[in-house]
Amino acid sequence: MGYRLYNHVSIILSTMGGTKASLDGFLYHDETYLVDTYSDSFILTVISPNIINECDAAPCKNGAKCYPYTTGGYSCACAPGWQGSTCEKDINECDAAPCKNGATCTNLQNAYSCTCVPGWQGTNCDKDINECTPAPCKNGATCTNLQNAYSCACSSGWQGINCDQDINECAPAPCKNGATCNNLQNAYSCTCVPGWQGTNCDQDVDECAPSPCKNGATCSNLLNAYSCKCAAGWEGKNCDQGINACGNSPCMNGATCTNLQTSYSCKCAPGWQGTNCDQDINECAPAPCKNGATCNNLQNAYSCTCVPGWQGTNCDQDINECAPAPCKNGATCNNLQNAYSCTCVPGWQGTNCDQALQRYGSGHKSAGRTEKRTDGKTDGRKDGRADNAKIISGGG
Repeated sequence: MGYRLYNHVSIILSTMGGTKASLDGFLYHDETYLVDTYSDSFILTVISPNIINECDAAPCKNGAKCYPYTTGGYSCACAPGWQGSTCEKDINECDAAPCKNGATCTNLQNAYSCTCVPGWQGTNCDKDINECTPAPCKNGATCTNLQNAYSCACSSGWQGINCDQDINECAPAPCKNGATCNNLQNAYSCTCVPGWQGTNCDQDVDECAPSPCKNGATCSNLLNAYSCKCAAGWEGKNCDQGINACGNSPCMNGATCTNLQTSYSCKCAPGWQGTNCDQDINECAPAPCKNGATCNNLQNAYSCTCVPGWQGTNCDQDINECAPAPCKNGATCNNLQNAYSCTCVPGWQGTNCDQALQRYGSGHKSAGRTEKRTDGKTDGRKDGRADNAKIISGGG
């Protein structure tokens, strides 16, 4: 059986069982042939059977092919991965530094292996591992592949290596004045306590804004409250209640109180006067009692104490002392001031003309008139006839 190698590889051609091998018309019997090929051109070397074949001692190692020379000697065609005259030296495939990016090369039989440093992969560790491939960045973050690492550019409101931690926007305490902060996604909200408003509850609510104080009152804004300073005549929280000035019963002595806007008025009962009807009207002031009478002031009235000789409510009526007919025996009664006088008819005398005159002889004493005045004096006078009249006081 014959063998053929190309690309400068020599092989041995031999005859087996007396059968002749054919090679391009060159035929020999019972001889060993060495054929070298060079681009399909053959050089045939005949090896003499009498020459020692040094390949018989198997000098070529590690699976190498041994080729004897006609002049003596041999050559070894090493198996892949081996070198040296007898193929006894392992070829170090790591000498060419096939492992990249700091990888460790391990020499193998006709091969090598690379132990990559973190972040690299591939046979020669020349392929960067994309750490962003498993999508480590969360919540819409942007992943940037680095050497054996990655970085996440977080979207607003997130933090952490993988942007999986919500940023607590309440951490810096933005809500003021006791407000409650509610953490939201990339935001916050404040629940204000009563009396405050605004995004951060830092604006005081003006409780006076809706004008709660009425009727010209002045409003003062307070914390979650207001106060009203009422104008005159008003009261109540919002100054919407008129002050009842009559509440304390200022009107006296049965007067009627009328509440006004800023004050009150009293309608006095008869006999009283003044703002509060606490002053008695002096009914004697206009001097109703006449003729020297004494006036007595009463409640809504007066009384007069008349001097003798007068009567009536105001002592303006003269008492008629002749009314009881004090003058007797046909005498004429003359009404005087607190008195009367009797003018006697002839033959009578005395205060009331009730005394008969005495007669002497043929003649008689002339009749006269006696007047009795209120002062008790008696005047006797002659008026050319006999008169006897006496003025009698009203007392008799």
